[in-house]
Amino acid sequence: MATWTRRRFLSEVGRGAAAASCANLASLAGAALLAPRVAARGVAAAELAATVRWIRELSEERLVPETVDRLRKGIAPRELWAATFLAGIEDVEPDSIGGPFHCVMVMPAVWQVATALLEAEQVLPLFYALAEFKRSQRETRGRCDWTLPPPQSESALPSIEDARACLVTACENWDVDAADAAVTTLARAQKRDEIVQALIPFGLRDWRAIGHHPIFMTASFKTLDVIGWERAEPVLRSLVHGLLVNGPSDDSLAFAQSRAAAERLIADGYPRAPRSPGVGAIPAEASKRMSLEKLGATVDSALGAAFKTLAQDGVDEPAWRALHDVGIELMVASPGVLAVHATTGILALHELADRSTDRRTKTVAVLQAAAWCALWRWSLATRNGDAKPAVGLVERTRLSLESRPEAPDEFVRSNRLLLVAKGSEAHHWKYFAAIESVARSGDRDRPWLNARLAALPCFARRADHDDFGPVAEARAALLAR
Repeated sequence: MATWTRRRFLSEVGRGAAAASCANLASLAGAALLAPRVAARGVAAAELAATVRWIRELSEERLVPETVDRLRKGIAPRELWAATFLAGIEDVEPDSIGGPFHCVMVMPAVWQVATALLEAEQVLPLFYALAEFKRSQRETRGRCDWTLPPPQSESALPSIEDARACLVTACENWDVDAADAAVTTLARAQKRDEIVQALIPFGLRDWRAIGHHPIFMTASFKTLDVIGWERAEPVLRSLVHGLLVNGPSDDSLAFAQSRAAAERLIADGYPRAPRSPGVGAIPAEASKRMSLEKLGATVDSALGAAFKTLAQDGVDEPAWRALHDVGIELMVASPGVLAVHATTGILALHELADRSTDRRTKTVAVLQAAAWCALWRWSLATRNGDAKPAVGLVERTRLSLESRPEAPDEFVRSNRLLLVAKGSEAHHWKYFAAIESVARSGDRDRPWLNARLAALPCFARRADHDDFGPVAEARAALLAR
């Protein structure tokens, strides 16, 4: 690989921006064709169900022409996105919440990218999403003829009054059928807040499949927030199936340790006003106490470091900021698909903590994130040992981002457009969206923003990568007169 210099970095950004500019001009030429369909609108249940059926039955060979035809006839991007997500829920088994099921978990990232594009370009990421679903559907059918089972009969469902308690008990006991029945009752009653608060602790519990449980949970919640919780029943039934179907394992042992540590903190008055004289100094101090080195290589050492940091700071946010730094450290030390999950997993745990209204659950989430950093570190050491560290690349990128005030925005914009054109698998999209989200969470702190964005080249699309076929085909077809 050629050495990264400031000149080469700016050249890469420039080439990406130039390619993006051409793509923008081409898309704008078709703006009159596409723009009327981009505006968000409500979608009737029957209409959305019909679109889901069409996507499930659509052949891979006809994906682009048939989708282009529907766009020209007026289907809204949000309807297409929602239907693609729901098709994945129906046709792809979440047994390990990995592999083919990425077609579901990637959907919030696809929407985040799409809505940041020019209005006339927002349909392009949906062609990636459709292609990813069809590939996942094919892989699932090659292994087994699975679809989401029909819901249980009314007589098997608990009452609305008992459903939340039944759901919690079922999840504690890893009872898939009882959890399915309870969450069906709650979904039909549109008990959004009860569902979210009951399920969050069980999204934090199990590191199995390198942390996909909280990723699936937060993806489900975020997507339902957009498409409407009246469509929650199949999504939540799929979610509890994925969380529980494989039963307990050693990967959930840290959860008991985190809960016990959270109880000790809360009994000692946590959270409380920070002890440090200046709140602004806390994040830097927390990062020193919770670096990858300080967390250590075991769950016990990581939990110990996190416990001390929380007890000393008295609040969660500095620890979260430090943990996002650790996710970046893991990617820089061992770039690749496996390390993506530290960044996306920590973000998912943080998002679930933010949704929780229970102090113990919020505290458990940050402790679990620390414990899981040790597990990700172990996994990277045993499964990704030949990866070359990217320290020099990241540092040179950071220095380039600091060169001009507008450089970070240009960098994100050009990488977003390269992703849309060339992103070929779910982790490309998930990593970009996670880095953007983490960086923007501290956007008032320019050094923080630049340091987080500088990790993007560790797993980003470049101008010399091949275009993703369905997106390139769709772009050409949409512009054809």
